Amino acid sequence: MRLPLGIDVACRASHRATCTDATGEIHFSGRRFTTIPTDLERLWGSLPTTDAVVVIMEPTRNAWVPLAAWFQCHGAKVVLAPPEQSADLRDYYSKHAKNDRLDSRVLARLPLLHPEGLRELSD
Repeated sequence: MRLPLGIDVACRASHRATCTDATGEIHFSGRRFTTIPTDLERLWGSLPTTDAVVVIMEPTRNAWVPLAAWFQCHGAKVVLAPPEQSADLRDYYSKHAKNDRLDSRVLARLPLLHPEGLRELSD
């Protein structure tokens, strides 16, 4: 079973992570962390399982690159939400939320909403 981990990548602040199960039920949400090994290890250790983790994030500037590399090195599949898909989701989300940011909860549930639209990051 795949374990989606949605990450709201931040450039200047802490990143936020949401972990769901395959049905979209949230295990934890809004967990803050930075791009330092101790924070990443703590986040990784808090996952219910690390057998089939799928990390979903937007390609935010270049802040996503070290995160993607770290998670791939730990055996996670990393997928990026395509910019055009993110824009469409942001348009929808801005009509039904206080802001137009795709937060980690939306990203974690993206495999349920549009599984064929996710592109796995390759070498």
